[in-house]
Amino acid sequence: MGLKVAFVANDFSACRVKMWRLVERLYGKGCVDLYMLNTIQKQSGLRDDRCHKWSVKAVDQLAKKIRKHDVIHVFCDNTAVTESLIRRMPDRKLVVHRHDLSSLRGLPDPTEVWVTKHSRTRVIATSPIHLEWLAKQAKWKQVTLIPNAPLFSECLDSPPEKRKPGLVYYGGLVKSPTSSGVGYRHYFPQWQVLGEAGIEVHVYPKPTRLAKELRQYYQKIPNCHVHGTIVEEKIIRVVSQYEVSFIGYNDVGVAAVKHRYAMTCWPNKTFDPIAAGTPLLGYRTGVTESLWKDQWGVATQSIDGLVEGYHKARQLRPDWKVLRKKYTLDQYIPALKRLYSEVMSTKNN
Repeated sequence: MGLKVAFVANDFSACRVKMWRLVERLYGKGCVDLYMLNTIQKQSGLRDDRCHKWSVKAVDQLAKKIRKHDVIHVFCDNTAVTESLIRRMPDRKLVVHRHDLSSLRGLPDPTEVWVTKHSRTRVIATSPIHLEWLAKQAKWKQVTLIPNAPLFSECLDSPPEKRKPGLVYYGGLVKSPTSSGVGYRHYFPQWQVLGEAGIEVHVYPKPTRLAKELRQYYQKIPNCHVHGTIVEEKIIRVVSQYEVSFIGYNDVGVAAVKHRYAMTCWPNKTFDPIAAGTPLLGYRTGVTESLWKDQWGVATQSIDGLVEGYHKARQLRPDWKVLRKKYTLDQYIPALKRLYSEVMSTKNN
């Protein structure tokens, strides 16, 4: 019987689906079982027989079930249920994937103590600053960098020769800059400037129960079009249809601590345009800017610079083949295999 891996998460967003696909490519199709801890989370692109929704009240049963797997890979959302699950397995080595560090944006994180103190966790960080911060919290623990990059197999051989005018955004979206934790995803001020300049803005929001409200809110902006959700496997293809991809973090009306946190991230929107062959327009993107500025994107620190930045980004002609050799998830296969090897070697200890 082959390797069995349990993926546990609050939801399976695009970056987590990429990791699932990579693991199945390495260890065999069907080797990963997905367990989603948030039963009310809207999830698209995953069939129920592949993504098992697990009740918060049944954490004991889940802990017993996933113990049978060779590798337990937890995508550590800052929720009490995730903390509860980790606490129930003090004797097992876990791979704990930190996509988010809520402490850095001023929110309580019940999982943090178990990530830093649990002697058997192997921690993955998704940006260098997050790695540095986690390493300081647990100086004796090894932290491994694996960013939210696309798989090389996702990269398009030949992006469309003719693209739709305007720019595209996909992912999280909120109606208010004071939204708990993620007010930096309130893009009304930035997109209004672009829309009023005659630039088409195409938005594909992350699945949410507030989809109708978000559509009504953002379509008040001239030339802003809010489309339906796209499943992970179609993101690259959709991004490739447009002239420019948008990445940024709103700073208007957002609490300083939350915006500072956003400046520490390496989101998948940094790397997916490489797979799509679509240049970036970046607004206040923090540390990730040093990767792509003047290579596959144009950066601006002010709303007034967005229109000019868009027109400059349209003219970029990066060498996508060179970039794909450097910025795809495949480059981190040795690191992932090492982590899994360490966890498997002590499965029953």
